[in-house]
Amino acid sequence: MLDLGPPLNWMPISPQGTPPPARYGHTAVYDQHGDRLLIYGGTDGTSYFGDVWALTLGSSPTWSPLSSGGTAPAPRAFHSAIYDSVHDQMVIFGGTDGSSNLGDAAALALSPLPAWSAIAPLGPSPPARQLHSAIYDTRNRRMVVYGGKVKPDTVLDDVWSLDLNTPAWTQLLPTGTPPPGRSGHKAYYDALRSRMVVSLGTIVVYCPTPTCVPPFDSRDAGDTWALTLTGPPEWTPISTNGLAPQNNASRLGAYHPLRNRLHVLGAEAGSLDLEVSSAWNAEVPAGSAPSLVRSAGAWDASGGQFVAFADGVTSALPVLMSWAIWERTSTGTPPARSDHNLVLDTRRNQLILFGGISGENPNWTLYNDVWVLPLVSGGTWSPLATTGSPPAGRRTSTAVYDATRDRLVIFGGYTNENPLVPQNDAWQLSLGSTPTWSPISAIGGPPGARGGHSAIYDPGRDRMVIFGGSPDDNTLFAPPEFDDVWALTFSGPAPAWTLLPGAPSDPHPRQRTRQTAVFDTSRDRMIVLGGDAMAGSPPRFPGDLWEYDFGASAWNRLDPAGDPHPGSLAVADGANDRMIVFAGGVVWLVRWGGGIASVPPIRSPYTGALMLDLRSNPVLHRRAEVVFGLPADADARLELLDTAGRGLATLALGHRRAGPNEVEVDLRAAPGPGIYFLRLVADRRAVTRRIVMLE
Repeated sequence: MLDLGPPLNWMPISPQGTPPPARYGHTAVYDQHGDRLLIYGGTDGTSYFGDVWALTLGSSPTWSPLSSGGTAPAPRAFHSAIYDSVHDQMVIFGGTDGSSNLGDAAALALSPLPAWSAIAPLGPSPPARQLHSAIYDTRNRRMVVYGGKVKPDTVLDDVWSLDLNTPAWTQLLPTGTPPPGRSGHKAYYDALRSRMVVSLGTIVVYCPTPTCVPPFDSRDAGDTWALTLTGPPEWTPISTNGLAPQNNASRLGAYHPLRNRLHVLGAEAGSLDLEVSSAWNAEVPAGSAPSLVRSAGAWDASGGQFVAFADGVTSALPVLMSWAIWERTSTGTPPARSDHNLVLDTRRNQLILFGGISGENPNWTLYNDVWVLPLVSGGTWSPLATTGSPPAGRRTSTAVYDATRDRLVIFGGYTNENPLVPQNDAWQLSLGSTPTWSPISAIGGPPGARGGHSAIYDPGRDRMVIFGGSPDDNTLFAPPEFDDVWALTFSGPAPAWTLLPGAPSDPHPRQRTRQTAVFDTSRDRMIVLGGDAMAGSPPRFPGDLWEYDFGASAWNRLDPAGDPHPGSLAVADGANDRMIVFAGGVVWLVRWGGGIASVPPIRSPYTGALMLDLRSNPVLHRRAEVVFGLPADADARLELLDTAGRGLATLALGHRRAGPNEVEVDLRAAPGPGIYFLRLVADRRAVTRRIVMLE
């Protein structure tokens, strides 16, 4: 396993079902729609196979033969195979049947029922070959074939493209100096730079004198090359440092799209970092490694692992991503979710988590569970057992900790999806020896039902104050958001709602939702920052800063020097007379003493790297509010990738300034709900975030 420290570690998989017969020279592709590994063909040294096997990659991996209709191609080995995600099919080309090389192409449609069909392309076809490479160019919807072997002393350096829509073969004639012809090499599709990367393999070297026996020799190639796939094709060598793996022909290799790195596994293992300073790094996986000389494998993007099948044995090699931004401080985390509440219980020095949402349309899960995390060294999350009837599961509610009564107080939120059902109920969870839920029955009001509002606790007046929100979270079509301020006072004969004054004609923040609010104790005011403001004039996501002065019952606009962008988290630091804002991976300080002034951002521990985040994840309605940080002024773009690292859309952001930035992006290029990756590219570097698309 390759975690944040060495070493890599092979882990055997013990699938259910009967595995395929042992073989080599077969191919393996990852079927992203079916989340499974498909192997085809190969040989055991005597017979050649034409069967297809599937290994599901879920919680219970299972081998099964894949029955198919249509006319299957001839059995073969040392061919190529790619997965065409657009047409949901596996495409094979070339190989050998043991007596001659093959030059045909065939497709195995995987839905609705598996069926083989021969591909009869227009135009001249490439020469028959074996031990070549092929990649799927997602942007141009084509298979690109390079190199291979014709006979022991003849290897190829040609490039062919098979348009999978027409279909038609076209020989590509790249400019630049081509790499030496080779066989048994590795080729990878680099979606970020729209190029094919060719590395390693075997080249043929001819003896300079006629007396040599034999007259040629096969040698390992340690070079790496790139072929551009956008615009006129051009070969360029990739200069690398370090020592490339030896004895590398016909070994297992894969491209890790999120780390932009090639991994090669064979008699020696290594990885090639494809960032600005390309370097080979030796990798020595621990565990019991399979025989990789006669293996095939594929990259399981959703599982973050190699899956190899060799000599009848199935193995997995997880490769964990080392670009985590936040240091993990606990284990035993609650189920993943978003739009939940997180408050600090000052009496016990612990975090309390409530509610939230997870899942995909229409199978959402709304939570009403409670978890606690002690803020001590080695603290771990644990569920909090409660009594009483809890509130309905919900998201985008607000929660405050009432230290006087030692309780959690929540208000509002959405308790249903599609259609949304906003609430205006208030609940309390007492946090004594027996945590107990009960509704809060208040007089006056109440405020209109809403979600996405903000709330602060005003201890001096013993009340919770809410601002804004929306009756519908679909801001593209929703009724206008709220701009009202309400207080729920806890003292007195009964809790009471009161609409706080504020003349509509006076300056006040626009109607908005999902803003940040903190309570400035020393100045007796509520500070509101940013949010999503559909009503009124642009911008939709203002970075404006406002105060609601409780003494004067009036709004005032604050205009600090600098440019603190809106963020998803802000806290009041009363001891230092300031507000701390986390926005797009950058920490801003807004100091109040001696006037209002923001100070330069504090870079979090990943100083110098790109920073990328989303204001809401999961993403609804195919639109994402993206915040990002740049260490220097640069041209930037966003890439939407599927789980296999294939590019789906590109958004040019133009030249952006250093520091925090924000943009709303249209993600309708995603074919449907599911897991995707959003990549920020600037100054020849990239950072990636996993996103969940709900609908």
